[in-house]
Amino acid sequence: MFFTIIIFIILFWSTIYFLDLYFRHSKSSRYIKLLRHYGLSFAPFQFRLYFTQLEHYSSPYFVQEFVEKILSSPKRTKLIALWFTIGAFISLIFYVTTPIYLLHLLLSEFSSTFLSEKQNSTPKSETIQPSYSLRLLHAPIFLPLHEHINAGITPVLPGLNLPLSHMPIFVAVLIIASILHEAGHAIAAASSNVRVTGLGFFVFAIYPGAFTEVEPTELDRCSCAQKLRIYGAGVWHNIILAFFGFFLLLLIPVIFKPFYSNNAGVVVTGISPRSGLYGQTGLQLGHQILRVNQCKVRNSDDWFACLSGKISTNHSIGFLAQYRAVSRMTASEDKVARSEGEVQCCSEFNVTNTTHICFRYLSPIKKSTTQPPTVQKPIFPEFPDFEAEFGVQKRQKRATDLKTRLLSLNEATTRQPNINLKDDSLSSIDYSHACLPAMQVTEHAQCQISSRSSKPFSILPYGYVCVVPALYNDTILLRFQVKDQRKPVLFIGYLSEPLYLVGISDLTPRFAFCALVDSTNF
Repeated sequence: MFFTIIIFIILFWSTIYFLDLYFRHSKSSRYIKLLRHYGLSFAPFQFRLYFTQLEHYSSPYFVQEFVEKILSSPKRTKLIALWFTIGAFISLIFYVTTPIYLLHLLLSEFSSTFLSEKQNSTPKSETIQPSYSLRLLHAPIFLPLHEHINAGITPVLPGLNLPLSHMPIFVAVLIIASILHEAGHAIAAASSNVRVTGLGFFVFAIYPGAFTEVEPTELDRCSCAQKLRIYGAGVWHNIILAFFGFFLLLLIPVIFKPFYSNNAGVVVTGISPRSGLYGQTGLQLGHQILRVNQCKVRNSDDWFACLSGKISTNHSIGFLAQYRAVSRMTASEDKVARSEGEVQCCSEFNVTNTTHICFRYLSPIKKSTTQPPTVQKPIFPEFPDFEAEFGVQKRQKRATDLKTRLLSLNEATTRQPNINLKDDSLSSIDYSHACLPAMQVTEHAQCQISSRSSKPFSILPYGYVCVVPALYNDTILLRFQVKDQRKPVLFIGYLSEPLYLVGISDLTPRFAFCALVDSTNF
């Protein structure tokens, strides 16, 4: 895509330039008159529009006349002089501090490069780094935070590090900034009795700009203070424009409050085709996400906190489920297949659709002689009967054989015992695997368990187990609750995909015509 844009720009400007040469060589009177009348000129990859005099202006220095109208009042003249004096002082500070800051960035870049080479040359002990962390740090489009800080001045190239959908805004901002920049020079020059002889606009490739011309002899006669006011006026206006844009950004929630709401979830504005969330069964543009698993999402801060903080590759985080229902779908150990970090246990139950995945859980220990204490039931609904819901009852023979096999298992896998466990009753960790529907399982409350000796295991409600997705290849199971959608969106993949390949917005539209859809190319 980037090279296509480059070729298009080259062909466009080449055509314009050769047409200009052709009309000039043919001495077309209309074309030459048009160029002189509007001050047009063409050069390779450049177009200029220069205003010096127009027929409907009585004076050739029409810019000067316009500026003199602004300075017609003595009070305005004093205020403008004070305005540009402050601007000259602040611009002078930037002239001094900016090179120092850039030098600091340059030295930091050299030092970081030297340290990285030194670390690479130093022998290291072998450590296994999960592929997840590599994918997260090197995900496309987004750079790590430290790379943004040490990037210094980065050129903006549309289609490369600037999405093409941002081009209209980018060009509009450049035009406004250029006009205000040159207006500052013109007004500051006029306030110092320096004539403004012309004003021009140009386009270089795809970047617009402007320029101002003043009388050079009158500029040379100015004092140092006046020259500082003239030279620093453009920078001063750009600084003011930047602060104005910053405050406008802060006021966006107030300005758009009648049309958009805050803290009501996040809206999907873009999805990369390279993400597993892309497609008919994934997230769609305009989806308003309310929850990620059991984590409530109110804004973008919650979104990133839920993904990068509360949800991780910790394989001990699972969901509470009734052991009675889970045991019916528990696979035999000889039917559990492990291949390249993935666990497959659904072949025993003839489940071929993608709604079921393998979950692992710790089987309850040997039944105790003491009665289990009364534990308040979880607030979530009862776990579904998989036999009735997924057609297991229709396979009577297979279901009977399965129940017979389950009854013949160790007595430890029949019922949840006393929830108050003791260390002397522990055995080595032996996970069982069950083929369960991810959609129903993820509706339940989350739990965390790593071993029978851990505290979370000892406080499990009576009759419940903690089922954890059996994912060992650094992938995770995520459930996205979407507003006005009966079914949630399930995703199994790397955490870097929703973090870096999904665009979101804090502004949730109140009306359908206010939908925030960004055609950003990820």
